[in-house]
Amino acid sequence: MKIALIGSTGFFGSRILAEAQRRSLLVTSILHSEADVLSPRQMAPMISGNDVVVSAFRSRLKPELAADAARSLLAAVTEARVGRLIIVGGAGSLEASPGLLLIDTPEFPVAYAADARAQIEALGVLRAESHVEWTYLSPAAEVVSGERTGAFRLGADILLRDASGNSVISVEDCAFALMDEVEHPQHSRRRFTIAY
Repeated sequence: MKIALIGSTGFFGSRILAEAQRRSLLVTSILHSEADVLSPRQMAPMISGNDVVVSAFRSRLKPELAADAARSLLAAVTEARVGRLIIVGGAGSLEASPGLLLIDTPEFPVAYAADARAQIEALGVLRAESHVEWTYLSPAAEVVSGERTGAFRLGADILLRDASGNSVISVEDCAFALMDEVEHPQHSRRRFTIAY
């Protein structure tokens, strides 16, 4: 299996790359600029020949670009005839309780609100797509550097919490779950979440 990984040097991307290498998968590491990610014409040749594109792209300066990046990647995947697209998103769009998104709860950090709103819009872009096999990963509310345990829970649209009410996952286990999805797809055209 051949994987194109966008954002392979970042917090998520570096762990995804390490997990893929641990599994002896072939990875094309794409060091990108925002201009590349936002241009299907520029991105398509970079991802061509791969079976799946995994995007851990994040714009620190312009979080509002998430939806534009999702649109561009969908177009690039279509143009390059790559079978699947997996995007690492955020937790803000998960339901903290029925009908209440995590971003709309009092405990959601204001500093992350702009990025969360943009990720919600990006998820909406994916959900409107009917031709590309996409998957969107919303990790737990808190993602920390830690261990690769392989022991975690998966969910869909509801924030997963432990017995103490915490929603936490290591970035290493996020990478583990994501690469499981790459190798054994379970969430085609769906979002999934992960937490301990």
